[in-house]
Amino acid sequence: MNLTQVAGLVAFGCGSLSCFLAGSPRLWQAIGGVNALLAVETLLGFRHKLQEGSRAGLRIFLQDGGGLWLLMYLALTVGVIVVLAVTLRRQLRTGSAPLLVAACLLTIAALMLFAIESVAFGAITSILYHQSRDVMMVGWLWWAIGAGVSSCAFIARSRSVTVGRARGAKIAAEASDAPGDRTTDPPPSR
Repeated sequence: MNLTQVAGLVAFGCGSLSCFLAGSPRLWQAIGGVNALLAVETLLGFRHKLQEGSRAGLRIFLQDGGGLWLLMYLALTVGVIVVLAVTLRRQLRTGSAPLLVAACLLTIAALMLFAIESVAFGAITSILYHQSRDVMMVGWLWWAIGAGVSSCAFIARSRSVTVGRARGAKIAAEASDAPGDRTTDPPPSR
């Protein structure tokens, strides 16, 4: 295991754990599940096997293949944005919706990085694999994405806990103000 893999494992592992701890809505658990799969992928590297297979298969249809892959990624991006918009439509009423959207977009960015890596876009791949302090650039990007997802989930969790405590305090205050629940006797009337 190299340092780039460690960076991905830590980034996506922390992102996954923080999303699972964020609570409701269930979309946090879905984002956490995707981040857990990305953590496993950083270790196993199936994308590299996909890269070898896609190159061999692509030679049959096109010699260059750049246009076909670009079209596929554009379609994938549009599809993901549509799914994201439809899924988050109901969540916009809650206070954590912007954080949820940010975590979704960061996770989609991670998926796009894996997709770009799997097809090897030449110059882009050389940038992603450039070493910087013993970690490839893609590892630093994974780390930044994982930190962003974790931050969104922790902020959403802290907001939901604070809102829950405030609601509990309000309910307790209303209950103590109820006329029949007083523990002290009223002052005597003259």
